[in-house]
Amino acid sequence: MKHSIIIVALASVLFASCEHKEQAPEANKKFVLSDTMRHLIQIDTVKNCTVTGELSLSGVVSFNDNNVVKVFPRISGQVLEAKVSLGDKVSKGQVLAIIHSADVAGSYSDLSSANADVSITKRQMDNAESLYKNGISSEKEFNEAKQNYEKALAARRKI
Repeated sequence: MKHSIIIVALASVLFASCEHKEQAPEANKKFVLSDTMRHLIQIDTVKNCTVTGELSLSGVVSFNDNNVVKVFPRISGQVLEAKVSLGDKVSKGQVLAIIHSADVAGSYSDLSSANADVSITKRQMDNAESLYKNGISSEKEFNEAKQNYEKALAARRKI
């Protein structure tokens, strides 16, 4: 019973929305010029005629150098794939090219070594701090371990 009432209501809405309404024809729109513009231009009728004077120019269409940013990679390598080409608009973080580089492989190795150095010097600093707090070690040894840890962190950040 409820389903038949819903179906009848939907059918009446559909039939009501299908009425054909004629739209009023648009008024003839005319082109309007301001007084100052009317004095600056001259209006003439269109006609076919032959071109009497012809001017040939040669040149190059180029981009505006003021709107171009040159991008140079930090590492050397071989470009495997260029994702964009000259004139494409790019955004921050977009991949421009895929480069195969031996320098990057060496940097990953250096980073792994630096991470190991950081963990070792952190452990040494924690041990030196514990010994200093218990009175077993001197403040000088603790400060030296702390400086070694900070050096290792700086080396990792540099890589």
